Amino acid sequence: MKTKQFFLYSIVYIAIVAILVFTQQSSSYTLGLFGFTLTLPVAVWIVLPLILYMILAIFHIVFHSFAFYRTKRAIAKDLSAYDAMSKEVLLGLDTNKDFKTEYFKDPSELTKILSPWYDSTGIDVKNEDLKEVIGVIEKVKNGEVADLRKYKLPKDNGLFLQNELNRLDAEPAYAYEILKTKGVYSENITKKAYAVALAKGSYDKIKAYKIPQDIAEVNILVDRAVNDASFEISSEELFDLVNNEKFSEQDFIGFAKKLKNHLAPEQYKAFFERLKNENQEATEAYLYALYELGMIDEFREQLSLADGDEFEKFKILLFLRDNGKNVPASLLF
Repeated sequence: MKTKQFFLYSIVYIAIVAILVFTQQSSSYTLGLFGFTLTLPVAVWIVLPLILYMILAIFHIVFHSFAFYRTKRAIAKDLSAYDAMSKEVLLGLDTNKDFKTEYFKDPSELTKILSPWYDSTGIDVKNEDLKEVIGVIEKVKNGEVADLRKYKLPKDNGLFLQNELNRLDAEPAYAYEILKTKGVYSENITKKAYAVALAKGSYDKIKAYKIPQDIAEVNILVDRAVNDASFEISSEELFDLVNNEKFSEQDFIGFAKKLKNHLAPEQYKAFFERLKNENQEATEAYLYALYELGMIDEFREQLSLADGDEFEKFKILLFLRDNGKNVPASLLF
């Protein structure tokens, strides 16, 4: 019952009691206490306790209404804080929200340990802000690119990192934006950006960042030079790319296999002859090129300079050829 209603009903009740008593007993009564006397009609003496009860009851109602108001307000604030905390948890951010009511103590602690990478199928969220965040997370999980600028996520945030990886897959040119901002992105993102640039970027932009030194990276570019007509790299750039002291004999033979049909015969021979002169590990690759080009006299001359069992496989190829068995060098390499 509302305070105003209780007050009105109490007044009516007290008035009815007073009237009924007064009709039965209209005389007065004098009360003496500690030398003081007070004379009032009997009806008034009867309703005085009721009036006192009404006043105390009103104070009781007001007190509990105020307490209920404070609790309701605290719950409303906690609900707002919980929505904000849920948003931070879904985005993978650290959260330190404080809750005043007991209703949110355990739920808030449990929510903090929830993984943001969950299956949201069938989840019905009424809060539009949270629904938007869930939609963004699902978009990123599905490999799409979402606009996360409004959330101001740090660059080491899991959701941000996955979104950047998605963007690299969708927009290869974005790799250059990442590579030119050194020290801003995580190592994982930078590596992915460099891998995308190697696989799809132009050589001019790749070498502007750094010239590949790893055999796997160089092989990617050599393969592109051989198989991708749109990939532009000059013979001189290709030579500088493969001329690396860290590469083994097998690495150079691998280059010889790949470049056999990419370079013109004379260019192919000159390429590996120069490589052999500048890098001792490329000697077998030069022999491979001579044999594949059918330059047997020069091939024989190079083998004659070998010591002991050096270049044994090439000697076997020459023996087979001299005995009418013309086999490709790839048979032994």
